[in-house]
Formats: sequence, C-alpha cells, structure tokens
Amino acid sequence: MKKTLFDICVKEIKKNHIKNVRLYSTGEPLLHPEFDYIIRRLHDEGLFITVSTNGSQLNKHRETLMLVNHLQISIDGWDQQSYEFLHPPHKFQDILKGVKEFSSYALAQETRPQITLHLLLTKKTDVDAYKKLWGCYADDITMSHLMGTSYYTGCRFVTEQPAVLKEYLYPFDVDTSRGCEYPFDILSIAYDGRIVLCCQDFNAEIPLGDIDDGLQKVFTSGALKNIRKGFLHGVPSVCQGCSRFYKVRL
Repeated sequence: MKKTLFDICVKEIKKNHIKNVRLYSTGEPLLHPEFDYIIRRLHDEGLFITVSTNGSQLNKHRETLMLVNHLQISIDGWDQQSYEFLHPPHKFQDILKGVKEFSSYALAQETRPQITLHLLLTKKTDVDAYKKLWGCYADDITMSHLMGTSYYTGCRFVTEQPAVLKEYLYPFDVDTSRGCEYPFDILSIAYDGRIVLCCQDFNAEIPLGDIDDGLQKVFTSGALKNIRKGFLHGVPSVCQGCSRFYKVRL
C-alpha cells in the first residue's frame, strides 16, 4: 500500500470512529518499506494497534514496535526440524536468536506491546516442548488448529489441505452452527484500497467496494447485508467451505 493511500485509510478510520487497527493480511507487514511511518501515524492518531508477524524482521523495527499495543508472533515449531518443516524458508536458529534479542530489548523498555505467541496445533505438536522453548519470550500463548488454506474460487470459499501435511492435520467436521465476526464487525482493506470480506479473500475477489467509496457506504452495502442475512440461517453457502467452520474431530 502506498503512503498516500494509507493516509486516505487513516482519514476514513478516524471519520468512522474506528478504534482498533490490525496490520496483517496473509503477508509479513514488517517488510513494508513504510512500516515505521505507518505505525507512528497510527500511534499519533491514538489507535489501538495490533501487528501479526512471523518474527523474521522483529529487530529491524524494534523501536517502532514499542509503539504497538499488541504484537502477535506466529511460530509453529517446537524444535528445528518441526519449525523448518512448517515455516520454509525461514531458519530456526535465526528466528530463535531474533526472538530472544527482541524480548530482551522489549523487557528493558518503559512501555512495550503485549507479546503473544500463536501456535497452530497439529497431531504432532509437542505443546510442552513449545512452552519450554518459547514461553519465556511472551506474555501469553494462543493456539488454534492447523486446518489447511482457505481461499475464494470465484463463487465460494474452499479449503485445501496439502498432501505434505496429511500426517499433521486432524480430521474435521463442518459445523454450520458457528458464526463469523468479519461481516459484522471487521472491514479489511487490501493493499490497493479494495475492501475485502475477510482475510481468506486474498485477492479481494468479492466485490464490496473501495476505500474511495468510504467505509460507511461499504459497511452498509447490499452485498454485506446479504451475507449477514445468510448467517441468520446458519452459514451462507459462499462461506461453508472456509476452515473457520471446521470443527476438529479429536
């Protein structure tokens, strides 16, 4: 996202009295060339800032990250073999060293973000080993099951479970009684200003509108209203293939 477009987003955020901003959309936000500007601008506007990262760039922006309210670091391995299998091409020792250095720096500051480690659970995850290795570098650890990758096909969401992960993934059932907060509480803005239904619509293929239309207009649009209505009767057909509605069969 270009700086000029980001400034338009901030204007709309303030206009609509939005309080929370989360920087993440299936990519690494710390790689953005204007990351420091983005965080400082959001901080100056008094917004609650959450950043989700894979941890590979922490120490390049550690001073700026002290302005963040909540920092989530996604790390799924409990040793070198598991980490490098689940997180190619990153190297375990580089991530471990970087997290250690960042944690030490953060703990020495007067103000710092709440640091959360997020773990995707698999059938092979050694939770005790994970907590022993990473637990001292975070305030808390959150967990969810690894369910494969969901994406929009042009008419509905589907979830792919790569063959290479077959031994890692739990079996699941579809649970249409579950809800989803995205159509009701969250608006995602893609790099080019298009409004995205949720983080699973990686390419912003569902036509909801653009930041130039204004957030209020998009949020009250007929397209979003129809999706919300679908949740009154379970899960809309367009969303049923999303992993958010998968329930692990233990």
